[in-house]
Amino acid sequence: MLRDAVSTTSGSAKGVYQNLVAAAVPVQASSSTAAPRNTMQIKNAMRRQRTAGRLTHDALFNLHEFAYDADFVKQITTFPDLEVLMYNPAIVETFKSLMSTTNNGTFVLA
Repeated sequence: MLRDAVSTTSGSAKGVYQNLVAAAVPVQASSSTAAPRNTMQIKNAMRRQRTAGRLTHDALFNLHEFAYDADFVKQITTFPDLEVLMYNPAIVETFKSLMSTTNNGTFVLA
């Protein structure tokens, strides 16, 4: 109900909310959850409607979103060239456990 109302009407969130509340039917079990609760819910529905029409974000934005969610993106450098440093910490720890340090500081296989 909310998605349909937002897509078919235009104007401010407050005006859309007032129109929906004025046109609401008496409270029933099924309609009480479908009716908007406040103007913020209308604003969120309008924002979703606007962003649904966008093509996509660019690849760099997607990379940053992925880096925020993933544990293995460690560094992103964008200037002068794009460099992305990624590694899985568990695999690095496994690799370190296979290596041992000699007296001169070089790594050798244990």
